[in-house]
Amino acid sequence: MIRLYSTILVPIDGSGGAEGVVSRAFDFARTFGAAVHVLYVIDTGAEPTGLGDQQRDEFRRPSEKRGRWVTARVHERATELDLEATRAVHEGVPYRTILEYADEHGVDLSVCPLSVWLGRCE
Repeated sequence: MIRLYSTILVPIDGSGGAEGVVSRAFDFARTFGAAVHVLYVIDTGAEPTGLGDQQRDEFRRPSEKRGRWVTARVHERATELDLEATRAVHEGVPYRTILEYADEHGVDLSVCPLSVWLGRCE
């Protein structure tokens, strides 16, 4: 087996278009024997300014809950396919957080839904 990729990152946002991307990432993982990392980023750049800690937590709670749910679903699908899988929910500006995560975890390939990147690049 060719080990071109050993770690594949799938940053997801829970959008409907992510299903095809997740399937493609799983195909790559099976082909190359790679581990899959599923990442959801809570967009802290989209929250109102001037929030106190409690208000910020309340504002982020629905997104955190969605992130846990979405990553758990994808992680479950990966393990059903006997793929090594890791899931994570982080906070930050999505594209920056994705790039930082990829760097920290030695990601060889990122397979992203377009919706994750749209409007995020500076």
